[in-house]
Amino acid sequence: RFIELSVNYSSLLFGVLLSIALSLSACSSSDDDDTDSGSTDSGSTDSGSTDSGSSDSGSSDSGSTDSGSTDSGSTDSGSTDSGSTDSGSTDSGSTDSGSTDSGVVGSCEIIDTSVLPSSGGVFSGTLPADLSVSGSRIELGPSDAGEFIAFDSSTGAVEFLPGASRLAGVVDYQVKDVDGTILSTHQHRYIFTPVRVMPLGDSITSGVEFFDGVMDTPLMPERIGYRKALYDRLANQGYAIDYMGQGGQAAGADAGLVDPENNGYPGVDIDFLNGKLVEQLTEDKVDIILLHIGTNNTPVSAQGIDDWLDALDAWELANQPVLALVATIVPKRDVGLNAVVDQFNQDLKNRIAARAQDRVLLVDQNAAVSVEDLSAEQIGLHPSREGYEKMADTWYESLTDATQGPLFTCE
Repeated sequence: RFIELSVNYSSLLFGVLLSIALSLSACSSSDDDDTDSGSTDSGSTDSGSTDSGSSDSGSSDSGSTDSGSTDSGSTDSGSTDSGSTDSGSTDSGSTDSGSTDSGVVGSCEIIDTSVLPSSGGVFSGTLPADLSVSGSRIELGPSDAGEFIAFDSSTGAVEFLPGASRLAGVVDYQVKDVDGTILSTHQHRYIFTPVRVMPLGDSITSGVEFFDGVMDTPLMPERIGYRKALYDRLANQGYAIDYMGQGGQAAGADAGLVDPENNGYPGVDIDFLNGKLVEQLTEDKVDIILLHIGTNNTPVSAQGIDDWLDALDAWELANQPVLALVATIVPKRDVGLNAVVDQFNQDLKNRIAARAQDRVLLVDQNAAVSVEDLSAEQIGLHPSREGYEKMADTWYESLTDATQGPLFTCE
């Protein structure tokens, strides 16, 4: 047993001595080579330069990542080239084709409604499309323009019956091949001319510039108000309209107003117009009403205009759509009276805002016309000629606004 213990101790001593020798050998062989096997430049990030193939025995640039200079593309999603058009041409066959960066091919066509009675009210035309691919066809989508009573999907030929309203309508359609693959997507706008516009209100709509306590001036044949400047500017920009007035009521023919019809009644208030609405719309089918009412006997509340709009909605349900542009009323020179004007206009704005789903737009004539734009009359109610021109500009901007205006040209 003593021999056995001696052998074991000898073995243990040999192992310890061998381990010490190996350790000393490793230390002596580790010279100035200095291998920095643990020195990692993990924080040096070159966001554009990846050296993925350069391996330095131990200098690992493991953090150098090209996370990507991503050029997602320059998208011009809002630039619409609707085409080059002579916007003053009311030829019923005038078509303008263009395209939008969104991939939708846009086109526009003017329909002169004066020629439709000779064809039974039906317009014959062709929807613009490239049908050169063998077997391609047009598939119609939604439309608010009217009724297609005949349609050839292989040529795009249509017979189209416009609706009662002359507000522009849009037709969506696609060109597909024989397998149903979409080759192109289109939106075609029909513009019906002339659009029927009713200027409606009191003496300001009629065009009175001065009341001396007895007589309104200018006299009716010379009275143009905002109507002439508005009509001329629209015509010069290619928008064809037709002013409407009940019973042929007219003013301004001797002052060069081409279309003097209107429904401006000096001295009236909101209740008067409420009682006339159905009668007026029954006599004259209109598409747009320009309403400025409330200067006479200005109330604090605009409830009367709410009632008028309710009556208009009821008429539309049984007849045709009508867009109402309702104006805040222009200021009065008297400070006390003008305070009531401000209250009325604010209430009107609130009521129009509450009718978000209705066909009604607010036009802020009060912001356009200042007290300085009133005539020199003692009562201080009627705009001067310059004031009326400002009103015309404001109506124009609302009618042709790119976002919500109802009038279009093929430009």
